[in-house]
Amino acid sequence: NWTLKKWIGFAILLIGMAIITFLFSKQQLIFGLAFSFIPIILLVVMVSLNNPYWGMIILFAENYFLMGLARYVPVGGIGVLSDALLFYIFFACIIRTIFNNDIEWKRAINGATILLGIWFLYCILELANPTAVTKAWLASFRSLNFYPFFVCILTSIILTKYKNFKTIIGLLSVFILFAFLKVMMQKTMGFDSAEWRWLHQGDNAKTHLLAS
Repeated sequence: NWTLKKWIGFAILLIGMAIITFLFSKQQLIFGLAFSFIPIILLVVMVSLNNPYWGMIILFAENYFLMGLARYVPVGGIGVLSDALLFYIFFACIIRTIFNNDIEWKRAINGATILLGIWFLYCILELANPTAVTKAWLASFRSLNFYPFFVCILTSIILTKYKNFKTIIGLLSVFILFAFLKVMMQKTMGFDSAEWRWLHQGDNAKTHLLAS
């Protein structure tokens, strides 16, 4: 028996499929893909908001594939996705603390975070250096300072069990296998069009082509 709730869900599904079909028929590939991922994104948000651990798993996977994905999706500033995920995980931890009070923030104070905190403050103070190049500082601050410091804090308060690290190592093993398969495809079948286009941008071919 179909209830009103099921009919509404079925109608939303049909409308969503119609919009995706329309976008793809108009060759709006990016918008079509973005719209098709909305249900997955909503599910991920609900799950990770309830348990920030899954947000960390997503962040780990996203950072592994982000640079490769950027070669296929011509969208500028795709690295901002990592920033958004970091802030979202922090937000999820705060929400979890408010409603469950089971996030042990005291774990964030440890040797690694203290050392990275000192490095963080040192890099901030470098802005007052009259010989500092602001453009170069901005280009390196996120990857060499912001990410290590905040990921270390999040790791300390979220990945608190041995099995969490077993999961991370297991995922890393799978991702390495994917990377190996991709390398073998490049070696035997050559580069695809997106990879060739990326290699011909700037000096990428000089720094990323390996003789074998």
